[in-house]
Amino acid sequence: MKKLTEHPYFRYFCVAVVALYVLFLQFYHLGELPIVQWDESRLAVNAAEMSQSNNFLVSTFENKADLYNTKPPLLVWIQTLCIKVFGLTEWSVRLPSALAALACFFAVFYLVFGISKNLYFGLLATILLATSGGFIQLHGSMTGDYDTLLTAFVLAAMMYFRSFIVDQNDKALIGFTIFQSLALLCKSAAAIIPIPVYLIVWFAYKDYSRLKPLLMALLISVMPFVSYIFIREMAEGGYLQAIWNNDFHGRFSKALEGHTSEWYYYIVNLFDYRFHYWIWLLPVILLTCPFIKDKNLRFFCLSFSSYLFFLSLASTRIHWYDMPLLPMVAILLSYGLFVLHSKIKQPALKTLFTIGILGALVIPIKDKFEFIVYRKGLLLDPGHYELSHRMKAHDKKQKAKYIANWYDAEFFFYTRQHPEISRGQFRQLNIGDTVMMGNLYKDSLPLRYEFNLIDKTENAQTVVITGHKNP
Repeated sequence: MKKLTEHPYFRYFCVAVVALYVLFLQFYHLGELPIVQWDESRLAVNAAEMSQSNNFLVSTFENKADLYNTKPPLLVWIQTLCIKVFGLTEWSVRLPSALAALACFFAVFYLVFGISKNLYFGLLATILLATSGGFIQLHGSMTGDYDTLLTAFVLAAMMYFRSFIVDQNDKALIGFTIFQSLALLCKSAAAIIPIPVYLIVWFAYKDYSRLKPLLMALLISVMPFVSYIFIREMAEGGYLQAIWNNDFHGRFSKALEGHTSEWYYYIVNLFDYRFHYWIWLLPVILLTCPFIKDKNLRFFCLSFSSYLFFLSLASTRIHWYDMPLLPMVAILLSYGLFVLHSKIKQPALKTLFTIGILGALVIPIKDKFEFIVYRKGLLLDPGHYELSHRMKAHDKKQKAKYIANWYDAEFFFYTRQHPEISRGQFRQLNIGDTVMMGNLYKDSLPLRYEFNLIDKTENAQTVVITGHKNP
């Protein structure tokens, strides 16, 4: 058994299998789902309009300065680049998230493998992250949202910070500064959360000579973010007040948009569906960490616990906000198991321990495969997006209107993909209009208009208005 696992070809085979599995999970039908409501659709419209206007300073929505989505436009810039290269598609909008996810998979592998010198526990960390419930998921690396890119930058900054604190590597501070700066440019206030984590970890290691360079690095990392805020404010007034209300004071002091919950929300979130039964190893590792003299395990435990604490302080709590925690958990679980494995001396027990780990991976690997291939457990109402499919497939030679609810960014995106389609108002349709609509006004349509039905599915229809009835 030992000779087999140490054979170079077997090691290459294991790396190849895990790499192919992860690539399959991440890229299989990446552009299949329509643009998803709320954050992804807002960002998709921002990027679509930026690619058409070439205004790279101010993100717009409906060709007006967007003061609702007030994050710095780093992700929008990358999405815009993808759109210019690959075209205006769902795949282009999501490619930055998918690539950021691959960076996270590689980072957890590289970190655990580099510290433990054990290839298989590095691969274990990768599998645990890939099969977690919240990573390759809606509002995760499956969609064009902020959180995967933020997670990649936070993870990279944390890796360099570990090298600076644990390995006493002064040069690592350069990488730390760069990635902390990118995290701030990605999601502003969300990237503030790791800053007190760094200070707590520094204090725990009692390396007081490193405080001054650490503070200098943090100060430098904030400068590009602050610079962008003031440049944007000068270009379009009102941005400074909007980002303060949306991303900082408003989000931390009160629950925005109804996203309220108890302080332990993220703990429950982790144990509910993030890592299957694997998550129950986490409290064991956290509780035993003080008794195990391992400086890396101590760093990971302290970083995770501190991040969870400060994340929970914000009043606005949403399940995807804990995404930066997921690589930390995967690292903690795999490296914690490595430490335990290394303390076992009997070969028979080591073999049994290994078999137990492999057996425990079967269900998460199977479930994630079924989620990706068959969309088993996907929390998305497909009926809502029948209108999106209808708009996407519309004949570009024919003008049309669509009717939807008051916030319709997931449909409005397709007007940028299909300029022949425009937003319509239900009470202001004209004779001859080709109209696509969902179920919102399905019952009201025959009461107000005469029309010919062109095509119909369960949750969407296309009609041509032929006359008006008395309102």
